[in-house]
Amino acid sequence: MQILEQLAFINNLEVIPLVQTFGHMEFVLKHAEYSVYREDIMNHDTICPSNEGSWHLITKMLTQVRIMHPNAKRIHIGADEAYTIAKYAKKTLGFTEVLAWNDMFGDIDVNLLNEYKMGELVVPVIWGYAVNVTKPDYFPKDMFERYSQAFPKMIFASAFKGANGQNEFFCYIRRYLANQQS
Repeated sequence: MQILEQLAFINNLEVIPLVQTFGHMEFVLKHAEYSVYREDIMNHDTICPSNEGSWHLITKMLTQVRIMHPNAKRIHIGADEAYTIAKYAKKTLGFTEVLAWNDMFGDIDVNLLNEYKMGELVVPVIWGYAVNVTKPDYFPKDMFERYSQAFPKMIFASAFKGANGQNEFFCYIRRYLANQQS
């Protein structure tokens, strides 16, 4: 990890760690010892937010990431369902920015985003699965206009290897290159 961070620094890049905090938790919840934290016992992708042990597990993961990335200014926590986690990551762990995938709140009214002060909590990371995300109507209507009224800034990202499905073994390079270029 130190070598990666050194190379990033030399090349004027920033390493932003990603820790999924509610959804996409297969990497943890698939293990028998953590199955008690599942929202649905038959589904290993979502953690139960009302289980006290879930909060302990998430804070432990975030603390481990902070130890591995002591100089990180930002952390990506997955999607917007992590409202409380965003506050914890900023206040307790000292991250200056918390990034969250935008697709879970793309249709939310700007008044609601402002009421919950989402712009103070997270920076939306805008991305899409499609090869060309610049097509009209790919993103929800007026999303960028609403976001500009609720968030001081936005970050754009490309799709990743798992965008074709969580069980993918290979990365289709041309597809992801086209996604990045769009």
